[in-house]
Amino acid sequence: MELYDPGVSGGGAFTRVNFDSPMGLKLLSATPIDGGRVLLAAASADSPSNQVPSSVFAIVFDPARGTAALGGSMVEPQLPRSGTLLRNGKVLFAGGIVELPMDGAIRLAIPELYDLATGTFSFTGSLATTGCTFYVCGGPDISAVALLSDGKVLIAGEPNSEIYDPASATFALTGRMVTPCVLGGTPQYIAGRTATLLSNGKVLLTGGAHEDCGRFADAELYDPQTGTFTAIGSMTRARDNHRATLLSDGTVLITGGETQECVGNWCVFSGTTTIAEVYDPSTNRFAPIGTMTDPRAGHTSTLLQNGAVLITGGYCYGGIGSYCGAFASAEIYTPQ
Repeated sequence: MELYDPGVSGGGAFTRVNFDSPMGLKLLSATPIDGGRVLLAAASADSPSNQVPSSVFAIVFDPARGTAALGGSMVEPQLPRSGTLLRNGKVLFAGGIVELPMDGAIRLAIPELYDLATGTFSFTGSLATTGCTFYVCGGPDISAVALLSDGKVLIAGEPNSEIYDPASATFALTGRMVTPCVLGGTPQYIAGRTATLLSNGKVLLTGGAHEDCGRFADAELYDPQTGTFTAIGSMTRARDNHRATLLSDGTVLITGGETQECVGNWCVFSGTTTIAEVYDPSTNRFAPIGTMTDPRAGHTSTLLQNGAVLITGGYCYGGIGSYCGAFASAEIYTPQ
């Protein structure tokens, strides 16, 4: 684990941080919480890869003190998604996987809350989507999650999207996403999508991928006032596993991701892109703003207090079967 210090003059530096986990550490997810701390969901280091561990526990990491405090275990062991910090100080975990069969649909966990004050997990309301699709049982196939301005949480997924209300601890169905499949109809899932809360209270959803529909350049907006999604056009290129970061001026920086090249409706994976673009909510348009120093997907993109964006790590493909490896490098984007 490393910490980045932007420095007074803008010349930043990384510092390695070592801490002892009481049970060893295999990181499953990380969620920023209060005061610069991070809530880690972890399993014991000997847990098999890509399998549901026998137990998942919380660790609260405090970078200022270099300490890691062990919290309680999840009620139901799962492969968790990153949590969402709620206004009440609790962290919502929704969409975790509790069963990965060799054939058939995966099963989702009952959503849980982590209470930072008591260090314990507890069940909250069940997801509103019931039954099974070809891919998922027990809820929607979640594309992205966003905390809304009113403190509720948007769970954007297929075939339905949902809203979690912390006041009542319940999930309720909301409008369906509208990004179409190139083959017709709507996809049953969209993987590698982003959801960004805008300054106007709406949520921007961009890109993603589906095994039959390819990668998406499509973007749409979710309006909490009407509970509906609306298509707003396309990014300059299709992307999944990219990053979207709200900038200080209200625009959104979109970086990297895996992309494709198309001739008509025939598209082929072309690798990871360096191309970045910006979405302007005032015009609903995307515009290219240059290229990163490295092609990155699965990277991090963090808005700093000075308005710049720190972009770190990620991985790269040069095309089908051409893996470039993972990056230890980082770069800074400075808005004009």
